Amino acid sequence: MLFVAERPEAAAGRDPLPRMAPADVGLAAASLDEASGLLRQFVAEQKVAGAVAAVARHGKLAWMVTA
Repeated sequence: MLFVAERPEAAAGRDPLPRMAPADVGLAAASLDEASGLLRQFVAEQKVAGAVAAVARHGKLAWMVTA
């Protein structure tokens, strides 16, 4: 199932969730790298068909990965 909702900011051409480096919002890049590795491992081991994960903090998208 796919659910898509358009926010007013997106309709106006503004980025609804600005992107920042993880460190700029107080997140540890090493922990996020570990999470990326685990997601990729689960896909490689066929535990899941695929994965998408994202972390936002203080209204900023700090990390997103697909596997």
